[in-house]
Amino acid sequence: MFKKIIAIWIVVLIGILLLAALPAHNRHAVIGLLFVLPLYFMPTLIAAIRQHCSLLAIFVLNLLLGWTVISWLIALVWACTGYVRTNYVREIHMRDTEARVRF
Repeated sequence: MFKKIIAIWIVVLIGILLLAALPAHNRHAVIGLLFVLPLYFMPTLIAAIRQHCSLLAIFVLNLLLGWTVISWLIALVWACTGYVRTNYVREIHMRDTEARVRF
């Protein structure tokens, strides 16, 4: 967790340095992208945070068809529901435990 936070801060600092190096008329476009891209990839970010089992599929749907509102909503609902790794591992563990108890 600590490594992820440091990596995020490094990326933010590099972004600030690159933004400061840009001419003034280009800064507005970059600042706009910095606000729009996280919103556009919100389903992918949610799936990554939840450790969704279908993260790659959600990302591809979000990347290719996210510009349509209906596909973005589908990706968002998919990211918020379904199997996450912890539930999947827990379910497999429960199946193994039940199989051992039966025999």
